Amino acid sequence: MGLRDYFVLGAWNCLCDVCGQKRKSYELRKRWDGIMACQRCWEPRQPQDFVRGVADDMSAPWTRPDPEPQFIDPATRPEDVL
Repeated sequence: MGLRDYFVLGAWNCLCDVCGQKRKSYELRKRWDGIMACQRCWEPRQPQDFVRGVADDMSAPWTRPDPEPQFIDPATRPEDVL
């Protein structure tokens, strides 16, 4: 007979999913990830799991339109442009 092999009405023997030690059913608690853990192995969920990202608007408050493209006739020489 082991340490936890005694009778408690409405309780049963079970194992902690983290450490594997034999416990009574009322000594285990369900963690956020679905694991049944004893008091020593139980841990709360990390608060950073609940942080939501905020969309960042990267557009400029005002802009100028692009200027019209200025093409030089290929038949013109650079001296004639000035």
